[in-house]
Amino acid sequence: MLQQDTSRPSWESEEVPTDWKLASIIPVYQKGMGEDPGNYRPVSLTSVPGEIMEKIILGGTDRHLKNNTTIRHTGSQSKSPV
Repeated sequence: MLQQDTSRPSWESEEVPTDWKLASIIPVYQKGMGEDPGNYRPVSLTSVPGEIMEKIILGGTDRHLKNNTTIRHTGSQSKSPV
């Protein structure tokens, strides 16, 4: 599996390759006059291996916390007086 081959050195060394941490910021046009910089929003494009590794780690952490009932999220308990 390609992902397994590229992530193994990072996983074993516990270091993330520098290029996985980098992102390209691209301005994406929203609306209005194209000359106005305020009519653009920034979008960051990150590396695919970095995104996949992030999801794997996040999923494992989330499962661990749920299985060990370390964190319980009950949502907001406050009620608006209105």
